[in-house]
Amino acid sequence: MSGRDLVEDLRSGAKPPPRAARSVGLVDIALALVAIVALTGVGYFGYTNWLQPRLSGPGAPQQPPALAAALPAKPAPQPWTDADDARCVQKARAEAQSKGPRQVISPNPSLAPGFAGMASLLECKITRKVERFCDPEQKGKLVEAVNDYLTRTDLIVGALGLQGAPMAIMGQIVGGEAAAGSGIYEAQRAEVLAFMQTYNGRVAKAIRALARDGLVAPTDFAGFLGGTPENVKALFGAALAERNICA
Repeated sequence: MSGRDLVEDLRSGAKPPPRAARSVGLVDIALALVAIVALTGVGYFGYTNWLQPRLSGPGAPQQPPALAAALPAKPAPQPWTDADDARCVQKARAEAQSKGPRQVISPNPSLAPGFAGMASLLECKITRKVERFCDPEQKGKLVEAVNDYLTRTDLIVGALGLQGAPMAIMGQIVGGEAAAGSGIYEAQRAEVLAFMQTYNGRVAKAIRALARDGLVAPTDFAGFLGGTPENVKALFGAALAERNICA
């Protein structure tokens, strides 16, 4: 543009087009867009590098419900003591010295009292502080005591038969007084067996109560070769576990 044209433009009041201003404005807009993109990228990578690992990592341990924490712990079973043993021995002696549920005439005068005391002692020990049988060691002692009782019972029953066998044979051969004596012995033997069955019923009732509580089962008495002895099956009868007091 010449000097004359510049002077005329100034006189006429016309303004030159703001080309430089338009150029600066476009550059600023472009820079602003670049800055926005950069900030967005920084924010994204900051999110992925800081927040995401915390979301995908292991969660905080869950606290137990307040109600469960407030429930009291189950008390430990009371231990068996010497005082408990003394009570059961005293009870067994008292039962042995009594005439029992009914008077009985035995071929062996010491047989009925001895069996009454033995059965009463076992019954007492398996009906007191039964929660202790949740302990495997105490349960093992229970199995051992019951096995000992059954073994002694079988020996007594077998001895009654053996004692009467010679008399029965003589009665068949000789007859007369020998036969009469054999008959008396057999009557006494049957009476003793009925007397024993009364006390054995008490032991069986106690064992079946333990079975219903889930404390013992016939399989606990299985031998090394497997299988439960018949006298154990008879003792348990049809009793099955109805609950588990150890849980």
